[in-house]
Amino acid sequence: MNLMNLNPGGTILVDPAGTIKNGTYTAGGLSGPIYTKLGLQGTVTPPFDEPIPRNKKRFGQVRVNPIYSGVHDENKAKYRGGNGKPPILIHAFGPARSELKNDTLFLNLLNRTIKSTAQQADHMDPRMEKVVLLPLISAGVYRGSVGGGKYYNQFDNSVKTHFKKRLKKGKLIVGSYKDEEVAMLKGKGYNLVMKLPGEG
Repeated sequence: MNLMNLNPGGTILVDPAGTIKNGTYTAGGLSGPIYTKLGLQGTVTPPFDEPIPRNKKRFGQVRVNPIYSGVHDENKAKYRGGNGKPPILIHAFGPARSELKNDTLFLNLLNRTIKSTAQQADHMDPRMEKVVLLPLISAGVYRGSVGGGKYYNQFDNSVKTHFKKRLKKGKLIVGSYKDEEVAMLKGKGYNLVMKLPGEG
């Protein structure tokens, strides 16, 4: 499966790492190449409904940008993704193990983040007509001392619980930019797995 085969207007992009600087999206890491491929990198945007959370008290929460939730105002934003509508963009603020007391709290907050993401996707797309692109959240350096087995099992259990209906409809794509994580996701039975552009 290729990122370029996605229809941006039919996609809900879960962004685990993007930021807004000086009124534009300027994402790096995993989010940067995804933003570029979907035409979001450098896009001028109004503020989110609330500021993107920046402290651990907000772990597990999500934000949706009004422009990418269907309210597309050409006077306020310039979408560079070609023809059609931009994707819905959900910023998922997952936990960082280094800022938490123990692994259990990290895993509970990872579950909360995935649950919040699924609820927001269902709210924006109740008929489940759009495809959700869900990269691994709080992976890599963010999981810190949490072992890979514990992390991947929690991610898998949370996704299969909270995205159950969307999985059955074939409307969920999971992905990573690391070959070993793509193989792990396929090994856990996901039919739609994407190798994402990125570093590593």
